[in-house]
Amino acid sequence: MNKYHNYYYWEHALENRDVFRLNNFEKSVSIEKSMFVNTAIIDYDCKLLDNDWSCYMDTKAALGFFQYVYIPMAFFHVINKGRTPVSVPVCSTDEYIKYIDKSSSEYRKIMKSQIVEIESFWKLENDSCIVHLSDFCKRFNSFWNRENVILNMSIYGNALEIAENLMDGQEFQEVVEEDIGITRDQLFDVCMRFYREKIIQRTFIEFLNNRVGCII
Repeated sequence: MNKYHNYYYWEHALENRDVFRLNNFEKSVSIEKSMFVNTAIIDYDCKLLDNDWSCYMDTKAALGFFQYVYIPMAFFHVINKGRTPVSVPVCSTDEYIKYIDKSSSEYRKIMKSQIVEIESFWKLENDSCIVHLSDFCKRFNSFWNRENVILNMSIYGNALEIAENLMDGQEFQEVVEEDIGITRDQLFDVCMRFYREKIIQRTFIEFLNNRVGCII
């Protein structure tokens, strides 16, 4: 079994949060295989914005994060009608489905369906997994763009995809540039340098969290 397909791994990772960060990856890991993840929980009723960028060693590591950390955390927030602070109920997938069944949430059926679907991705090869996972994120985000709460999860196969998604199609790029503190050309340059400069690798996630924020 893949080590990321185990809630014990993520329980330990949450106790040592920095294990998620790229600058703590094993030296044997190829930087080219890394996956970038952006997740958000926005609740207008309780004025909550929980946003996080992180980088994982490969597609299956990102899949494990979605299944065992983000989705349980997001659904727990919805089930408990906006309880803050945001909590992560780390447990097995079967246990979490039972928890959903016992809840009174009107979204029980779709929650279980989405968890079962993402569980099925473990049998896929990495190339197929990223395609299915990207499609899942789009459908997940579309459904959970509710009136009072928004759940959003995105995956990027490389740093340039982040820049393209942030800038391309923007009618007022100068507004985005002002928000992130650098120009479009500088952003693309940073993303390209990520793969060859250690200092960029050590600070890129911090830049995404502090300057870019959530992309919805």
